[in-house]
Parts: sequence; structure tokens; C-alpha cells
Amino acid sequence: MRYAQAILDLAQEKGQIVPVGEALRGALEMFRGSGELQRMVDHPRFDVDSRRRVWKGLADAAGFPQEVAHLLCLLSDRKRLSILPELVAAYDRAADALTGTVHAKVTSASALSDAYLSELRNVLEHVTGRQVVVDADVDESLIGGVVTRVGDTLFDGSLRASLHQVEEALQSDHT
Repeated sequence: MRYAQAILDLAQEKGQIVPVGEALRGALEMFRGSGELQRMVDHPRFDVDSRRRVWKGLADAAGFPQEVAHLLCLLSDRKRLSILPELVAAYDRAADALTGTVHAKVTSASALSDAYLSELRNVLEHVTGRQVVVDADVDESLIGGVVTRVGDTLFDGSLRASLHQVEEALQSDHT
């Protein structure tokens, strides 16, 4: 997506890849979380200048980088704010590729401590040789243990998987 690549290029030039990404995600949350803001986008009572003032004010109040404020105004001017979710996803993918970052999806039966997640991130960074962002989730059906997915690789250390292996072993012994 050209908007995502354009703002990533600007962010890279200024050494602002992470802050711009955070601001884009913040803008998306702001947009999704405000029915008033969504209605303003298409309401005929709000002209281009009014929408620009609103977006500029919100961006300034949130402390967004100038590039993000400009992008939001541009999207609003062109009535393209509906692409914001895709733009943020494209930016994140391109930024991750540029910085060599991978995401690890960690699912456990109960919430994991920050210390555990930090140690897991360190281990995964050592194994992958890349910077790792850990996204933690809870799934009580796992009973216990942890399931970690990094890219296409799945590490299933859940109690549910272990019980399933025991069950298969028992069934194969009876055949």
C-alpha cells in the first residue's frame, strides 16, 4: 500500500519507525473508538478545513509525529479514512521486515508473568537471531503449559497436547 510505504520511508529518514507506528495504531484506536469521529468523516456539514482542524487537534493532543498528523489530514481530505486499518497493518508488516522483527504469539492457560515473557523473548531472539515481539494470549482450554508460534513454527508445550499424545500412544498399543 503506497500510503504505508510513503510514511514508512519518512519515518525511516527521521529515525522514527517505532513512534510513527505507535501513532498510527493510536490513530486507528481513536478512530474506531469514536462514533462521533466516524460520523464527522462523511457528514456534509464538515468541510475539508473543519476536518483538517479536528484531525490536527487530535494528533497534536495525542503527541503524534507531524507526519502522522499530515497523513490523517490527507486521508480525511480524500475521504480515505476507511483504509486506516489496512494502512496500519501494511505499515507494521513493512516496518517489521525492515527492522528484522518477528512476532511470537504465546498462548497459555493463564496469564504469564512479565518476567517469564521477557525470558521467553530472550530465548526466542537467541533461537531466531531476530528481534522478537511477544504477543501473549490466554486460552483456558490448554489446561496448562504454553503454545508459542513464531512465523510458521509452532512449539506446543501445552498439557492438552501432551495428553493427546498419551491418548494416541495408548490407542496405538491396543490396535
